[in-house]
Amino acid sequence: MELTTRPLIGEISEADAQKMVAAYGADAKGVSKSVWFGLDQIDQLTTLLKAESLIGAGTDGLRVYFAQYTQDTLNGMDPSNEGKNTVVFVSTRKAVDENNKEFHEDYFEGLQLPIHAIPENRGELCQPQCAGTKL
Repeated sequence: MELTTRPLIGEISEADAQKMVAAYGADAKGVSKSVWFGLDQIDQLTTLLKAESLIGAGTDGLRVYFAQYTQDTLNGMDPSNEGKNTVVFVSTRKAVDENNKEFHEDYFEGLQLPIHAIPENRGELCQPQCAGTKL
């Protein structure tokens, strides 16, 4: 694999990232500061999204929803996670509204395809902060 020095799409400076995280004020609010996802989970999700795109699902990206665990959404997780913040990933596809303007439409059900991405979650909560975080 060849590594590149070109900037990433959407890249920001570490200083800006630190300012943005500090502005969120997780410490003051007593909420999760971050959520960690393993490379295997990210790779599985991106592989699925790329496969859907190749078979014509119109997949164009991923939307991140800010969310919170409730008692009935823990599904075997540690009960102390109830009320903690998390994120939910939902695949999106290209769509056009009645004015012919393109937008990104959430999709995760109803596709008559051999595969489809469902909402993704189950990262490691950092409450209030994970070891190793720098922001």
